[in-house]
Amino acid sequence: MTALLSKGSRLPCHLAGQFFFLNRPVPHPQPSGAILGFSHTLSQAPLSRQTTPTPTMTEITHPTIKDGWFSEISDMWPGQAMTLRVNQILHHEKSKYQDILIFESTDHGTCLVLDNVIQCTERDEFSYQEMITHLAMNSHPNPKKVLVIGGGDGGVLREIVKHESVEEAILCDIDEVWARTSSP
Repeated sequence: MTALLSKGSRLPCHLAGQFFFLNRPVPHPQPSGAILGFSHTLSQAPLSRQTTPTPTMTEITHPTIKDGWFSEISDMWPGQAMTLRVNQILHHEKSKYQDILIFESTDHGTCLVLDNVIQCTERDEFSYQEMITHLAMNSHPNPKKVLVIGGGDGGVLREIVKHESVEEAILCDIDEVWARTSSP
């Protein structure tokens, strides 16, 4: 999947003019005449998605969630664990590359977990996305074309389009399943 932003261009867009982070719409300032959207390069995606009811915790399970709590336990940090209380599991799918879990927590909003490791939460994702983006963007005198490799959730792309000098931004993620899961 490739997400494209380009001034004055007509792109085959899956979601023209609307950007989503963890399945929720995110406002974004766009340069004048810009089109933001998703274009699948490996397969043809339908222009409309079928709506299905949101599953409940009893319909979807995950081995890292027990008694309503998600636990991230890693050999990298012996004797430590990160736990979050789960309201409901929104999505679980295994792709060719990773295990994808999205759940709604009681205090951190929507949470993204890849291969049992928390990647970001709705409550604090901005701190990572802003730092990784604006440090690089502000170290270049006039960034016009930007390539983001990875970042299928789109948070970095959301921050890139805040820079007025950007004329084109391309987001490439190896995992088409993850990219599809991140968009509505």
